Amino acid sequence: MLQIKNVSKSFQDNQILKDISWHIKPGAIYGLIGKNGAGKSTLLRCVSGVYEIDQGQILLEGINVQDNPNVKRDVILLSDYPFELRQSNLIQLSEFYQIFYPQFDKKIYRQLIELFSFDEYKPLNRASKGLKRQASLILVLSLKPKLLLLDESYDGLDPYIRIDLTKFLKEEFIDQNRSIIISSHNVHELEHLCDEMVILENNRIHNRESDEEANHPFIKVQVGFNYDVPLESIQSLNPLDYEKEGRVYNLIVDSSLDELKQQLKDLHPALVYQLDLPIQELYLKKVEVEKYE
Repeated sequence: MLQIKNVSKSFQDNQILKDISWHIKPGAIYGLIGKNGAGKSTLLRCVSGVYEIDQGQILLEGINVQDNPNVKRDVILLSDYPFELRQSNLIQLSEFYQIFYPQFDKKIYRQLIELFSFDEYKPLNRASKGLKRQASLILVLSLKPKLLLLDESYDGLDPYIRIDLTKFLKEEFIDQNRSIIISSHNVHELEHLCDEMVILENNRIHNRESDEEANHPFIKVQVGFNYDVPLESIQSLNPLDYEKEGRVYNLIVDSSLDELKQQLKDLHPALVYQLDLPIQELYLKKVEVEKYE
């Protein structure tokens, strides 16, 4: 569906994105995680065509997003600070949207109004931030974009609203081969919602595949022994993180499995087994380590 190819973006001398490549498949929800200031909003604004890129290509179904206004209509960005008309209510905003977006679906709009039990006649300037966010979600989902970009728009939603919204997205949106990218600095907000998560860190996209290709093979390994191993021996492996239960250790290390086995050779482990390491778990461990350094 969407291909981001070698995209870079700078503001004056400050490089935000460097040689970013990422492939978004149809019918999936992607989580884009990273610290505040990592460039998540900049990337989404580039994808939607709000920002011009310095180099690279952003293609939706093979067509350049940045050069084609008709394609931009299929890529909708909802920022953390959505647009609203002063003293307007939701029904007035929906009429405003229909002027610029002929694909506005009144049936979906009505379905979401009922789902959220939303008062569409209440002036939005009197609404809470959470209600304003619900109003914005109702509007952008009514546009039926092929690609929906939610810039921290999921953060802070009422838990009951989040459950209803997630069910709607998966049944009415994803099942129609539309895709969503949701950015957040909060991994726990996304880990049960997304089909795949990536990290934006140090100006680049990181997922398991890209890290392996870049020869940064963080792995998680379970190592078991038939005797009590001194803790110093485990710490000498410089693990990013470790957990101990009896004589079994779960380690996250920056090495390949073969390299780790060579390092463990003199300790004579009874078991060395590689475990799955989700990208979000790796991200959380890195953040935790940096916090205490």
